[in-house]
Amino acid sequence: MDIEEKPKVSEESEETSSEEYSFLQEVIKDNSMTRKQLAAKAVRVICYGLIFGVAASLVFGALQPWIQTRYAKKVEEITLGLDEEDKKGDTEVSKSTDDSENSGEGAENDGTGEEKETLKLTKENYAKFQGALHQKAEKAKKSIAEVIAYANEADMQRDTYIQSQSVAGAIVADNEQEVLILADSSVLKMGGRIGVKFMQQEPCEGALKKKDENLGIAVFSVQKSAIETSVRNEICTVVLGNSALTLPEEVTIAAGKPFGYAGGIGYGLISTVDNTKALPDHAYKYMTTDITGEKSGSGFLFNLDGEIVGMIKPDLEKREDMQLISAYAISSFKKEIELMLNGKSVPYMGIMAVEVPEDIKESEKIPDGIYVKEVMVDSPAMKAGIQSGDVLMQMGEAPIVSLEGYHTHLLEQIVGTKVIFRGKRTGNTGYEAVEFQVEIGSKE
Repeated sequence: MDIEEKPKVSEESEETSSEEYSFLQEVIKDNSMTRKQLAAKAVRVICYGLIFGVAASLVFGALQPWIQTRYAKKVEEITLGLDEEDKKGDTEVSKSTDDSENSGEGAENDGTGEEKETLKLTKENYAKFQGALHQKAEKAKKSIAEVIAYANEADMQRDTYIQSQSVAGAIVADNEQEVLILADSSVLKMGGRIGVKFMQQEPCEGALKKKDENLGIAVFSVQKSAIETSVRNEICTVVLGNSALTLPEEVTIAAGKPFGYAGGIGYGLISTVDNTKALPDHAYKYMTTDITGEKSGSGFLFNLDGEIVGMIKPDLEKREDMQLISAYAISSFKKEIELMLNGKSVPYMGIMAVEVPEDIKESEKIPDGIYVKEVMVDSPAMKAGIQSGDVLMQMGEAPIVSLEGYHTHLLEQIVGTKVIFRGKRTGNTGYEAVEFQVEIGSKE
């Protein structure tokens, strides 16, 4: 009987087969992480993020001043151009109207052989005139802003305030980095944060640039980057006109908050232009209108060329029967505005002075100069020893012959510098020479 032999498997073959399928014997490890490991990893990621954020903030904070200095636009100095003295009496003022508005005009002889133009008063011509005034007013509105005192940042974000917490401002300059607004300084007494609204849009963050409490005016700034592009394209800088050329019975537009609410517009006539308001160091001219306004109103008077000729101040005239809108003549304090627009303080001495009429000077033997009526408490003048009754005749090397001249020389001084004043004071034997060293101050 044949015995079938089983085939022999070589040892080499067995080893090969074992190696070929050895992976089946490998142990597969579980790579899943526990909750504790996940939490530890998350904490590490957060810590790395915080470290990176803090480092980035420190680097940015250190480099920001250099970046702003290196790439910011140059701040341009602002020059308003001061007006000459009033020459209305020597200048013939002529007025003309557009051909489109001459409907119904005729010629009338005034008895001297010369013809003067007259306008026939009709309903149609009146409507044209009102329409033209409305167009001028709408243009004026683009240069008016509302300066608001918010109680806190939250109120500013919600735009929550009452009418008495804001004043009207005028966009008077643009130095390439900021839009600069002239306004009444009374809004600063309300405290809080300053916001500025252009075209009655959302408020922008504002800041005080300079103020002068002697006149009660301030300049506020808004970074151009903070103003929306659409609004920035709409608003415009206004021209400060020559109020010395403004005549009584001229048409004027009152814009801002003359009636106590923002965006108000009034039309009327200039009543008087030669009034003065005595303040320390100067007597400022102001004009009145026939427009009745709010007692606490603010804003500006525009002429028909769209220029500002007056800044409304409600306390210029005290009347019980009605509150007629009055305004400082803009030309009488252009230099103060120019100083503040450039971030400079307005020089202040603190004296109430007058020019003595010639007949009184002769009878009382008062020297030429300006007569000091009063010295303000704690003012630079008082600290220097100037007294009521003194006559100031010289500031530095410049002679003082009028109050206007004194004011001009004072505004040329730099706050903090010391100036020698010479004058005379009444003594036992008449007027005797005196000298004072005054450190020029400011009323901010």
